[in-house]
Amino acid sequence: MRLTVFNGSPRTTRGNTSTLIGELLEGFAASDADTVELHYLSSASRRRAAAEAFQRCEVAIIAFPLYMHAMPGIVMTWLELLEPLDPRRQVKIGFIVQSGLPEARQSRAVEAFLKRLPGRLGGVHLGTAVRGGMEAMQFAPAFMFRKVRRAFRQLGRQLASEGRFDEATIAELAGHETMPGWRRVVFRLLKLVGVADRCWHHPLKKNGAFERRLDAPYAPQGGV
Repeated sequence: MRLTVFNGSPRTTRGNTSTLIGELLEGFAASDADTVELHYLSSASRRRAAAEAFQRCEVAIIAFPLYMHAMPGIVMTWLELLEPLDPRRQVKIGFIVQSGLPEARQSRAVEAFLKRLPGRLGGVHLGTAVRGGMEAMQFAPAFMFRKVRRAFRQLGRQLASEGRFDEATIAELAGHETMPGWRRVVFRLLKLVGVADRCWHHPLKKNGAFERRLDAPYAPQGGV
């Protein structure tokens, strides 16, 4: 099996998407799988090369972070470059969607789109793995994400041996569909004391945009 992976994170090798892809490939390689080809979608030239590689692939995994409930613009720009595949080839296409948002439901809208996408491209959907609460991986102790890493290695092994993502592993990765009640209480308290908004306010202040954070430039004007 020849696996082609497309990393749709603007952070390329520095992001959580790259880390999860690494775990997946470790599990994939552990099953004596065949070749792996990795492409990044972070620039126009890379997207063109990745579009050409997509036409040759046997099994494709497209991975990206969720940005405001949607895929990054670079991923959609790349998808628009793709030509439909020959459906007789039965190319398998799977997806990994990770986000900082803790609730799996935040990714369900884009997941619904991804389930239909392989058919539109002439391929076959092999599964979509959704995982939230990942931004903490940038600074939290490694032991906090041992189960997540292990699950992605398991996905890689399943892909190599069965040619698909196992639904039970996908469900395990998704975790809570909505935030548990006790976490909502904690979050409200953190917001009350200003801690919850620090991750948003810091870049706004750094870029001189804090005073304009409530602007709505696309809102209807004049009551229209």
